[in-house]
Amino acid sequence: SWSSIYHFVWDRLWSVRQDMTVQDIRGTTCITVLEQAVRFYVYASLRSCQEGPNSGFDAHINGQHLQECLKRLLVLYCEIDWKTHSHQPEMEAIYLLHNLGSTEALAHAVGLPRCLREQVLVRAAMETSMAHWSGNFVRVLRNYRAFPFLLACALHPHLGQIRRHALQVLTSAYSSRNCRIPMSTLSQWLHCTDKEARDICLSYNVPLENSEVKFLKGTGDFSARQVPSVLDPYLKQALSRIDVAAVLTQDARTAS
Repeated sequence: SWSSIYHFVWDRLWSVRQDMTVQDIRGTTCITVLEQAVRFYVYASLRSCQEGPNSGFDAHINGQHLQECLKRLLVLYCEIDWKTHSHQPEMEAIYLLHNLGSTEALAHAVGLPRCLREQVLVRAAMETSMAHWSGNFVRVLRNYRAFPFLLACALHPHLGQIRRHALQVLTSAYSSRNCRIPMSTLSQWLHCTDKEARDICLSYNVPLENSEVKFLKGTGDFSARQVPSVLDPYLKQALSRIDVAAVLTQDARTAS
């Protein structure tokens, strides 16, 4: 089962990472191991959504280990020329998306050498994180659909929060007893299907009338701190056709 595979690989990776720390292993060998660990944690986060809440997957612990690997990589990259290790742009982009909207992550990205900062993946991730920080959910969701598979996976855990925030903004911006927003329009804004948009509205008790949404201030329940982690159908479809080995061993530009 996926749960058994995940826990086995997680345990092996943890042991290898501990050994590298104890032996103070650095350089390209350490970087290669950590990069593959990052890809595994990012992929596992999405794959475990497919299994449901009874899979035994702990998203918080998985996210912690992903963050530790990314932070360690950022330190190790300072010791080499990134042009000799071409996966750094991919990892920098994943770091930005995993820490979406974080001023610390954005400040780190701004401080990167210009030639690295202007790499396609890094530039796109910076733009997306800035958009999230400024509340521009339309741009965030548009970029999400344009990302290669692994980068979309890195952003996926934030998706529920992004769409909840979008509904909160729209509830205030379009509040009117006489205003109705077609479900097809809302689905375009949220970059999902009409059915998904309807389900999202129902989950937050946003008023619906037939195939239209009625936004009114004071309606909708957005009080829940945690947003349930649900596999986005867009990535579910991608998950069914990707080569997992390619995702875990290649960079985001070639594994799409």
